[in-house]
Amino acid sequence: MNKLFFGNVQCNNVKIHYTHTSQGFPTVVMFHGLIGNGMSWNRLAMALNHVYDIYLPDARCHGFSECPTSGHTIQDLTLDAAEFIKTLNLAPVIAIGHSMGGAMVARLAAKNPEMVSAMILIDPPWYPPELMTREFGEKVTEDFRGNLRRYKNMSYEELAEEARRIHPTWSEDDIRPWVKSSQQMNPDFLDVTATIPENWEEVADQITQPALIMTGNNEYGAIVTPDILKRLVDRHPNWEATYYENCGHNIHKDDFKRSRIDILRYLRRLTLGY
Repeated sequence: MNKLFFGNVQCNNVKIHYTHTSQGFPTVVMFHGLIGNGMSWNRLAMALNHVYDIYLPDARCHGFSECPTSGHTIQDLTLDAAEFIKTLNLAPVIAIGHSMGGAMVARLAAKNPEMVSAMILIDPPWYPPELMTREFGEKVTEDFRGNLRRYKNMSYEELAEEARRIHPTWSEDDIRPWVKSSQQMNPDFLDVTATIPENWEEVADQITQPALIMTGNNEYGAIVTPDILKRLVDRHPNWEATYYENCGHNIHKDDFKRSRIDILRYLRRLTLGY
């Protein structure tokens, strides 16, 4: 990115740190996933910043944002997102969200439609209903907790090497922010995990804005299933979907080149009409 600006803004009594470009273009706000931070988007933000004004907030308890002792739910994260957009006078925005960030964007679009003109969701946490049990939520939370505890006991190079092993298609420009964000996150916030997919079907049904839904291969760890995707696209005539057969949950990093092309093409149609 040619020039970056950094700032902090109070959102629901929590200091939210953010990075942004400022060039007078249409505004795109990008919300990262659990254990990420705003700079997790750095490669995609670089691809977009010549034609869009990009905002990259760190969610509460992530990156350089504050971590309160309470308020560890998806509802709190969504209120933060709404306050962020309102305080900086950005609305309406095009919102992009991955995983937890996708859940935030979907809730924001449903509850505050005047704030979001369109959205791109990258494998949002829309699990099959039969999986949505207390036991499943507890297991996912403990898996995250165990991984994060392990990450914090590793050196930078050890964790970077682990990321290269697990994600062989990732660029070093993806590895570095992931290592940093993994060691920044406050583990006390992981109680949020079980709340992230709550009532997602009800939320999705309330959304009226156009959307691009990007999904990966369930065998590689992607969440959204083909059946769920078809049902949602059938319900929303202004939704589009793209499937990445060789990608897992982190589509925009697993196949950055195609993701960049698809996202830029979709944004161009939204903002320029072609």
